[in-house]
Amino acid sequence: MKSVFLAMVLLLAITGCGTVAPAEPLPVSDTVEIIRFGDAFLDVATACDGHGHRIYQTASSTEAPVVIDDASCPGGSNG
Repeated sequence: MKSVFLAMVLLLAITGCGTVAPAEPLPVSDTVEIIRFGDAFLDVATACDGHGHRIYQTASSTEAPVVIDDASCPGGSNG
């Protein structure tokens, strides 16, 4: 019985130390533009990040977003 208690205490100590706060979402402009393609291609969303960059993201969550400098986006050195 004592070993079960010690195992529970150890388990609680390990899991209690492993909590991490969730990441904050990236700041994105209020306007998100959707570029729609045909059935054979994924749609793409684009928006400014508020720091002079434009973000392109496909509808697939497995693809990494593409981030480029964009002078038309506010918040950058050009905007």
